[in-house]
Amino acid sequence: MNADSAQEKSTAANARRTLLIPILLLAFFFRFHALNDVPPGMTHDEGSVGFFVKQIANNTGFTIDAPYGYANEPFTKYGASVMMWIAGQSDWALRAHQAFWGVVLVLVTYKWASAAFNHRVGLGGAALVAASFWPQMTSRFALNSNPAPTLFTGAVWLMWIALFRDRLKGRAAAWIGFAILLACALMTYEASRGAWLALPAFLLCLAVFGPRHRLWQFAAALTFGTALALPHLLNPAAWGRTDTLSGPIDSAMSGNIEPLIHNAGEALGTLFVKGDPFVVYNIPGRPVLDPITALLFVGGAVWCVWHWRRPEGLFPILWFGASFAPAMAVGAFTMMLHAITAQAVLLVMPALIVDRLAMYFRRRERREKNERTLSALRALNGEYLWRGFATLVVATAAMTFRDYFGVWANAVETRAAYFSNFKGIMDYLRGAEYTGSITVSSPFPGLPHDPLNYDLRVRRGDLDARWFDAREAMVFPPTDSSLLVLPANTQPDPVFAERLPLGDAVRHIVRETDVGPFFDTVVWNPQRALNDWLADGSLTRVEPPANFGGAVELIAFKILTPAAKPGEAASTITFWRILDLAALGPRAPINYAPEAQLFLHVLDSEGNFVAGSDRLHAPAWNWHAGDTFAQIHRAPLLTDLPPGHYSLQVGIYTLPDMTRLTGANFDSFELGAIAIIAL
Repeated sequence: MNADSAQEKSTAANARRTLLIPILLLAFFFRFHALNDVPPGMTHDEGSVGFFVKQIANNTGFTIDAPYGYANEPFTKYGASVMMWIAGQSDWALRAHQAFWGVVLVLVTYKWASAAFNHRVGLGGAALVAASFWPQMTSRFALNSNPAPTLFTGAVWLMWIALFRDRLKGRAAAWIGFAILLACALMTYEASRGAWLALPAFLLCLAVFGPRHRLWQFAAALTFGTALALPHLLNPAAWGRTDTLSGPIDSAMSGNIEPLIHNAGEALGTLFVKGDPFVVYNIPGRPVLDPITALLFVGGAVWCVWHWRRPEGLFPILWFGASFAPAMAVGAFTMMLHAITAQAVLLVMPALIVDRLAMYFRRRERREKNERTLSALRALNGEYLWRGFATLVVATAAMTFRDYFGVWANAVETRAAYFSNFKGIMDYLRGAEYTGSITVSSPFPGLPHDPLNYDLRVRRGDLDARWFDAREAMVFPPTDSSLLVLPANTQPDPVFAERLPLGDAVRHIVRETDVGPFFDTVVWNPQRALNDWLADGSLTRVEPPANFGGAVELIAFKILTPAAKPGEAASTITFWRILDLAALGPRAPINYAPEAQLFLHVLDSEGNFVAGSDRLHAPAWNWHAGDTFAQIHRAPLLTDLPPGHYSLQVGIYTLPDMTRLTGANFDSFELGAIAIIAL
């Protein structure tokens, strides 16, 4: 290589680095900006993923047979635990792990597209990945899915250079890296297993149409990477989402292809016409591509189809088809996740067609003799086309910023879906000077819901929380001071409200336009409130208390509706003192903690069940010995129930085995009777 050629290559490399750095900075900004506040809260899926990641980070073992969708994919659990070791065990760290992989996706998109086409296409594709709404969105919520497109794209890049780069130092290392990244992708998200199909299909096409060099290496590395993931793939829990795909496919195999065709058209429409309707993952109906980018994508896809005999034409089609197949089976709903491994190849296509048009016009310019045509070709040469593409990237970035941080993040529906009211409560508790007992009303007090989100965001060991839903339950810890937190959507039932010092409550506004615009806080004395209630004569005391299996004892009750009409509800309130959570028995493998349920049964004169209510809004996972809780039971009565007297019985059973806890000689306790009167 002469000095001039070496200088030219060095200058070109410096120019590429000069352009790649701002692209990566743009990606970093879009993935990490306001990550603590947008999305405007946490979904329960995120909180549960965080729970399992914390198990790994704390080296406490992985003991729960996790429900589908939460932690049945190992890569995110272990990968995010590293971020928690670095940044602390918080919701921010959980999302930062996803954001990190979103930035790396930009880099590996550049590397693959540069290797498959050229550095111009690599930079253009990377810029669109950095600036576009879809990869921006999926990089900012803490689910299993987001590392998948990065891992798969990285695997494709290493496969490409190992197959087609003639003078490659460390080819064996590239193949090993391909196998490891592929295995990691297969252990990250179920949709990435659809993308895997592109690889054996590509291998088969190369064997038939060529080029055939190094195919045995490709086959060996593909087999090795797949084998590394087999221990996970052979676990039935790894295929929980398959049920969402199987219906249309089963219909097609039975001869009815209409559902599959409908879903495929609907999914493809999300790219151009009407996007994913699920507000958690998208502005409902917002298509992935704007009209200009969509046109360029189609142009890039047509170029690939036209040149399908070339590896760089064939593989993008196989990649896009295999990655998009899960979405085509399911339809538009949650397409943003189901087709996530298609992000890189989809957004490289527009840059590819711009590059090919620029090359075409440049060749025409060299051959053209007519001055007028030559002038037009010069206006369309690569410089002007790429300037137009750069303008498109800037416009895309501006629209993404507006749509994501402005429109989507502030939409009422989005804030409701991400529990913005509960985020306001968590932020308040994290910064409050108060220490000690807190009693928190919540619409989702059971595991793995609001309490797991609280653990990730509040992170305070000096707060001792009790969880319940005040619309139907109240917990009274044995203390003379507790901070009571009452969200707008779980304000206390009037039966409880008259026993609480709500006149002293402080109202905190989260956002006036939210579905839950506020929450209230008030310091109260739970022990005195309970003692006053038990002593005022309004309740029937159970003497001695009815002991249910050594877990809880019934100490008092009141029949709130001694008479009711058919179609109304038989309502009671019962009071229970917690004795020993361990008496509920061992935790079921699929449960986060021991679970139980109270029941109220309405029985006729012959002991036949005619109505009932099974509920426990002071969940058993949070039981503390010495606490007392009250539960309101409302059993809907049938409209054709004959008039008469019906007995009310209450009891408790464990979940999921539905085994009743029993006393010395009973498995339910009779509270008394309710009169059903004629309409």
